[in-house]
Amino acid sequence: MESRIRDLETRLLGDFESTLGESLLQCKYHPHYFVDMLNEYGALGTAKRLLGPNESPQSGLFRLHECGRLDLSMEAIVLKEAYRQLFTDAELGEARERLKALGYAPP
Repeated sequence: MESRIRDLETRLLGDFESTLGESLLQCKYHPHYFVDMLNEYGALGTAKRLLGPNESPQSGLFRLHECGRLDLSMEAIVLKEAYRQLFTDAELGEARERLKALGYAPP
């Protein structure tokens, strides 16, 4: 089970990293703070911190919204079926609510 979780975390990091290039190409946006957090906390730690109970949506979410690419957001990625088991119901609910507030319904 532990190796499966590590594999999921590795895949999550890969998904986050692939969206960085897309957000730069399509939205002219490079989320420096998010990259710094990934380097410091890893993919899972970063997502959990950003979805924590005292955290507000980050400016990057709004930049991706303006660009029409909320599918590239950390919130949309953590809601993918493959990653849901890594997060609590509260964290998933927070991601869902942030996207819903911006008119985006994740698949």
